[in-house]
Amino acid sequence: MVSPSRLVNWLGLCDAAEHFPNRSPDAMTRLEYRFPYMDQDLVEFILSIPREQLVRPGARRSLMRRSLRGIVPDCILNRRRKAVLIKGPLSILRESQSVITALMRDALSVDRAIIDYPRFRSALISAVEGRSPEGWAYLVRTLKYELWLRSNYGTEAVDADRNKPLSVGI
Repeated sequence: MVSPSRLVNWLGLCDAAEHFPNRSPDAMTRLEYRFPYMDQDLVEFILSIPREQLVRPGARRSLMRRSLRGIVPDCILNRRRKAVLIKGPLSILRESQSVITALMRDALSVDRAIIDYPRFRSALISAVEGRSPEGWAYLVRTLKYELWLRSNYGTEAVDADRNKPLSVGI
C-alpha cells in the first residue's frame, strides 16, 4: 500500500518531468539535457524517507546535520544562520531612527488612521534593537507608502529641528 503523501510526491515529480525541454528532440538538434537530481533511484530514496525525519520543528536541516555528525565539527554543524541579508536594512533603520520617528509622528497615514503610530514605533524599536528583526521589510514598506502619500498630496516631510526636508536612506 502506497501512502497518500508518497503518491502526491510521485505525481508532482512526474508533472515536473513533463515540462523539461526537448523530451524528444529531432534528429538534427540532438541536444541532451541532464538532470542529475532527477535520477530515479535517488528520487525513490528521497521519497522513501519519512517526513518526520526531514522536517523537525525548530531544527533546520535536521537530517543533514545528523548525517554529518562525526564527520564535520559540531561548531560548524550547529552554527546559527548567517544574517547577511538583514544587516544592511537594519543598520539603515538604526541610523535613520530619529528621522523615521519624526517623519511618522505627523504622518498622513497616521492622520487618516491607516497606521497606528504607537505600534509602528514599538515595531521600529524592536527591529532596531534586534528583538524582532524579521519585520524590517514591513517597516520599509510603510515608510515608502508614507513618502508616496506625501508626494501625491504635495506635503513635504520637514525636520522641525533643522527646518530642512527629511530624507530617509531607504
